Amino acid sequence: MVTLQELQARHSPEKQARIRAFAEELLKTFEANHATYVNARKALEAAEKERRRQKALARKRARAEAAKLRAAKAKAAEKAAKAEEKTREKAKAKAAEASKEKTQA
Repeated sequence: MVTLQELQARHSPEKQARIRAFAEELLKTFEANHATYVNARKALEAAEKERRRQKALARKRARAEAAKLRAAKAKAAEKAAKAEEKTREKAKAKAAEASKEKTQA
């Protein structure tokens, strides 16, 4: 970094003014670029946060759907077991009736 005294010793007042103007312009450009960077970074972070939220929501929905399917499957299995039991009972009753008819005949 050049001090003001070194700048004054090396250059004419016109050249010093041009250097100052250039330095100020450079600083303004840097500040604008930095602000753009900060805003872009915030936008990226917000987008990433939203992506994670959506992903978590999708996982939650998938778990709920899987639980729903498991419950439906269990209910269907229970219904099938009841139907099978009913069929066995009917077969038993038929066999008992056939046995009863045989003993009577």
